Amino acid sequence: MSERASEESVVERAQYDGEIQNANVTENNSQASRNRRYTQCDRPPNQDFIMKSFYVYIMSSKRNGTLYIGVTNNLEKRVSEHKSGLVPGFSKDYQIKYLVYFEEAASIEDAIEREKQIKRWSRKKKIDLIEKENPEWDDLALCC
Repeated sequence: MSERASEESVVERAQYDGEIQNANVTENNSQASRNRRYTQCDRPPNQDFIMKSFYVYIMSSKRNGTLYIGVTNNLEKRVSEHKSGLVPGFSKDYQIKYLVYFEEAASIEDAIEREKQIKRWSRKKKIDLIEKENPEWDDLALCC
C-alpha cells in the first residue's frame, strides 16, 4: 500500500471512529434524557443508589411483658432472628418474640435518634405508644 493510501485509510478510520463516537455520545445523551425523565433526578440510575428503609421497632415477650426496642434496615430478617433465638443476648434470655410496634425512618440517623428517644421514655409512655397503634398487642410480623 502506498504512503498516500495509508494516510487516506488512517483519515477514513479516524472519521469513522469520530462518527461512532458522536453516535455514542448522542445515544448516551438520549439515554440520560430518558433516565432523567423516569427518575426525576439529575443523575442516572445507579445500582449503588437505592433508597433504603430504616425501622425503629418494639418487640415484647407477651402483652405488657418485657419490651425490646431496636433499629434495623431489614425488619423481616431482624424479627426472624428474635423469634428463632439465633442471636444470644437480652431478647433470647427474655423470650422476646412478638413485634408489637414499628415505624419507618428516613435515615439511619433518624432511626437511631428515635430509638434513643423511646428508650428514655417511661414504661407507661412506651405502652401508650404501642396501644395507640396496636391496642390488642397483636404480633405484627408477617414472617415466622
